[in-house]
Amino acid sequence: MSENLQTTLAGVTQLQADTLVGTFEERCAATRELEVLGRRVDFARVCAISAFVREGGFHARGYKSPIHAIRDLWNLDHNDVQRYVTAAEHICPQITLDGQVLPPRLPAAAAAFESGR
Repeated sequence: MSENLQTTLAGVTQLQADTLVGTFEERCAATRELEVLGRRVDFARVCAISAFVREGGFHARGYKSPIHAIRDLWNLDHNDVQRYVTAAEHICPQITLDGQVLPPRLPAAAAAFESGR
């Protein structure tokens, strides 16, 4: 387990503990922070999927669709993977064949997703 993951898991454990003690408002604030964390993790997944699809590594390994590759790689439900791939197509910058970087199709959604909102 990497040091970054250990640090993150320690933070999650602390947030989880914070949801159990303190005033109702403090516990609610902790749950909101957990939700932001979950959204940031989802954004990181989406960015990774976008990069994997862009570099063509899945096709090089014999997968016809990124959905099947990611489902196998991360052991996720087909519908969840479909949502991640769709999000990657719409909120991550795309790169043309000549290397030009195109902005996300949904820039406002990308900004909100990245910030955890």
